[in-house]
Amino acid sequence: MTNNLQKIIQNGMRSFEKEQVIGKANSNDLQQKVINELNSKYNSKTINEKIVLQTCHNIEDVQLLKEKSNLLIQKYQHYVKHLLNKYIRLYYIDEMKLEQYYWLLENINARLIEKMLSNKLNFQGRSLFSVYLYQVIKNIIIDELKKHKKKTLFSYTSESFFLNFAKYPQQNIQEAALIYPTLLNLEFNSRDEKNKFILLSKIIHRICLTPKDLEVFSANLTPYLSKDILSYFGQNYALMSKNQMWQLIEVFLAELTQKKRTSRTLKTWFKQHRNNILRYYLKNTPLPIPDNSKGELERLLDEYFERMIYKVYVST
Repeated sequence: MTNNLQKIIQNGMRSFEKEQVIGKANSNDLQQKVINELNSKYNSKTINEKIVLQTCHNIEDVQLLKEKSNLLIQKYQHYVKHLLNKYIRLYYIDEMKLEQYYWLLENINARLIEKMLSNKLNFQGRSLFSVYLYQVIKNIIIDELKKHKKKTLFSYTSESFFLNFAKYPQQNIQEAALIYPTLLNLEFNSRDEKNKFILLSKIIHRICLTPKDLEVFSANLTPYLSKDILSYFGQNYALMSKNQMWQLIEVFLAELTQKKRTSRTLKTWFKQHRNNILRYYLKNTPLPIPDNSKGELERLLDEYFERMIYKVYVST
């Protein structure tokens, strides 16, 4: 071992001792383990202090796992809290009470400890233990939040959702029609993206297209392409299946925009922008609107947006 490499290892171990949450390790014993692991996994030219520090932590983690020590769970509480906060925001549980948060935190830690004690933390050593544990914690948190969400957020039904608008449904939809063009301009920086969203809005909600709807794509619009699109979407296509409709959308948009996107990508793109717009209209309701809405919530949002689109483009 070169003097330079020995110095790197010693500096990395000092950093490890400063970071340790659970007490100092036996330096001599640890140093030999670190050297053995570095020799087995790394080229000496690539070793730096960060790699040494990670190796020290990994050796300690594996030892704590063998001992089934609760100190291992304590050590990674910052992972638990970081991921819990992240996925609470992702799942739009904005008004979670403090006691609910701590109840979730307690459940997550209890499940981690149970996994460790029952040998279900099946670490194979293919990565750092911290990387493996991060994924385990993430999966547990998502599972717990899904359970919590079913009990709290998604107990809404079609009836309870639209009761929020029972007193002023027409006024609400009329307001949407008035400010819809403004919100489109705020949502989209690109005119091409805005035009694409408008076209998709009409097709998805079975509004028959006219030649004027296609004029905004004049750069790539040929008479043949215009005729082809209108042959499908310029007349009543209420009986067309959704699968066929999205297959045609994928083909026609690729020609109109000269950018090929799968129907799945287009669906996700449309839904995200639609939900951004709906967040404004439904901001006074208790219904949270994630980017990727699903199930009953997606049906409700689609139904409301359809009413709004018909008010804007059909009932004017």
